[in-house]
Amino acid sequence: MSKPTYPKKRNNDDDDKKMANEFKKMQTRLVVAERLKIARAVSGMKQKEVAEKAFINPTTYSGYENGVGVPPIEVMVQLADLYNVTIDYLAGRAPFTDEFLNNSYDDEDEIAFPTYFEIIERLEKLEKVVNNQDDQ
Repeated sequence: MSKPTYPKKRNNDDDDKKMANEFKKMQTRLVVAERLKIARAVSGMKQKEVAEKAFINPTTYSGYENGVGVPPIEVMVQLADLYNVTIDYLAGRAPFTDEFLNNSYDDEDEIAFPTYFEIIERLEKLEKVVNNQDDQ
């Protein structure tokens, strides 16, 4: 019978640091991916639209949303401006708040994202207008 083989003794400190670093990178990719998906969903844009407006290859942008990679800082700035959020939000360093949905833009041509309650209020007003037109 042959002797059992055991794994080589490893340098725990170095290996643990490497594993922790890799985990942190993976975690960052996933957080950024999730935040990009949320911001895009709130904006109502398609991935292709975002890619065009941010001057990014659509496949590259898709990779960011799928956690394949993290956008470089220049791209993070473009995306944060496009979505009207902070880079800290996209990086997962700032929590999701209602302010994200309520942010109004400086440019009058831009449309602010309404909250759920604002949408309901607008729909109720629209319904009253429609009902009044039906009565006439």
